[in-house]
Amino acid sequence: SENIAPAPMPRVGTLYAFSTVHITAKKWKNPMCIGYVDLPNGARVFTHLTGPLAIGDAVEPIMGVVGQDENGPIESFIFRRVAP
Repeated sequence: SENIAPAPMPRVGTLYAFSTVHITAKKWKNPMCIGYVDLPNGARVFTHLTGPLAIGDAVEPIMGVVGQDENGPIESFIFRRVAP
């Protein structure tokens, strides 16, 4: 659709599924933890993850380095478990 507009996104979601990838492309951190986060607005986000995690954990986004290329560090949002 071309009928799109910016909208605020929730800051906390629920970890739906995740996996650790041990063999990655050269520019990505190795190992790399990736997975799906369900947000309360109905969006499901495929994302990098960090820290000890379990399915169903409440998670929040932070900025982090997910790899490095010829231009330097690659930064992106990464979800981590919300502190209790």
